[in-house]
Amino acid sequence: MILNFDDINIGKPDFVIDVGSLLAPAEILQKFKSLNITQYAYAFKVIVRGLPEVYITLKYGRSAKNDCVYGERAERQAANLPGWNQYNSEVYDLPGYGWMPYSPSGKDMMGISMDFRATHGILIDRNNCFIEVWNISNIPQTVVDENYNSIVAENSLLDQYEERYGKLPIGNVRDTRVNSGKNKAQIRLTTLDRIFEEQK
Repeated sequence: MILNFDDINIGKPDFVIDVGSLLAPAEILQKFKSLNITQYAYAFKVIVRGLPEVYITLKYGRSAKNDCVYGERAERQAANLPGWNQYNSEVYDLPGYGWMPYSPSGKDMMGISMDFRATHGILIDRNNCFIEVWNISNIPQTVVDENYNSIVAENSLLDQYEERYGKLPIGNVRDTRVNSGKNKAQIRLTTLDRIFEEQK
């Protein structure tokens, strides 16, 4: 369980979802709801099978305060991975990729899969993808911006990845760390009250 930002470790997600084992993307929402995960950071990874098997990070992401349901961002992007069967009426058949959702939400994942195929010659589909999740729902919300915790969590994962590999994942095209996180934080009045109470 992650109780503070120092506990966020790129190699230790709280749980992993095998996208290939799902019947429909909506199962991701059910997983988040069953664990009561309201704030989180996540990574999409592809497994390249061979000797040895290699896991490559496609992108990092995070929850947002305007998510309608738990796990919505991860679910939308998973829905845009190639390889789904026709799981509802809101899909169309993209030749060479399979059934894809009509909704533009999360469609950057389709572009990421195409870029990865062009770069590595490997077709990404849901059957070789995993979602790693860091549950930060238990970290106290001490600033006004309700996105602050998830921004800091995602930034931490991006920092750790860049330190290890010298670059950002293929799906994190824009470096969102520049104008986010701590430099936009505003402390909540309740937090200030608690600090002053502790000083008495």
